[in-house]
Amino acid sequence: MFLRTGSSYKAAAEELHLHSDSVKYRVHRAVERRGRPITDDRLDVEVALLL
Repeated sequence: MFLRTGSSYKAAAEELHLHSDSVKYRVHRAVERRGRPITDDRLDVEVALLL
């Protein structure tokens, strides 16, 4: 959702019915686990999420 909304925390939060801080936290956790920014190899991230 975050990537589909153009990396907008606010837009993703509205679509998910969450507070934007919740989206920021979840994206931050994903970046921590991945070990690099989502924007690095973005296509690979999107394909992995679709699978």
